[in-house]
Amino acid sequence: MKKCVSIFSLVLAFVFNYSIAQSERCEKLDKALDAPLNQYNLDLSSCEIASLPAGFVSMENLMFLDLSSNDIKFLPQNFGNLAKLSMLNLQDNSIAALPASISNLKELTSLQLAENQIPKIPAVLGNLTNLNYLGLTRNLLKSIPSTIGKLTELNSLDIDYNSIETLPEEIGSLKKLSSLNASNNLITELPKGLFGLKTLAYLNLTSNNISAICPDIKNLKNL
Repeated sequence: MKKCVSIFSLVLAFVFNYSIAQSERCEKLDKALDAPLNQYNLDLSSCEIASLPAGFVSMENLMFLDLSSNDIKFLPQNFGNLAKLSMLNLQDNSIAALPASISNLKELTSLQLAENQIPKIPAVLGNLTNLNYLGLTRNLLKSIPSTIGKLTELNSLDIDYNSIETLPEEIGSLKKLSSLNASNNLITELPKGLFGLKTLAYLNLTSNNISAICPDIKNLKNL
């Protein structure tokens, strides 16, 4: 009995401490807006945020922003004012569209958009030419824009659990790509350009509609 009480006490202590830490983290937003130019790293994950306040984009020096696990449905049209962002995590929200101004975030190296409601990736995403990682898992995508071929620094791409039917031929321009997860889609065939990606070391195509694999897959010697 004492052992059970001890474990129960530990669980209660963990939940209590976690709640305090979460509360303190969520209070950061109000403090950040009081001194917007002093913000460089902001973690607002799991704070039940439904929308971003008007003054949010005034934090022009922000480099790392985590807004994951909230209930954000849209981003401000001037979200691109956060032009110094290097890492942006928007996973597990309810975002249905990305503003055109996202193309201004040219310093981004990591963009996590998994578990949202995005049906279409804007072509201007191809302007984010410093991206190393792009996460689009579990959205409503049916296609990938050809402009993805401009992301020549991309190292890892996750597009699994969507409804994508084809991959653009331009994916063959991603010469630094080492990891591609396109599982659980509706892909029927692969673009020839994919087989020229000599740096590709991980390729997941499980649960698609591919009936035959091109013999050129032998060119992917790092798999």
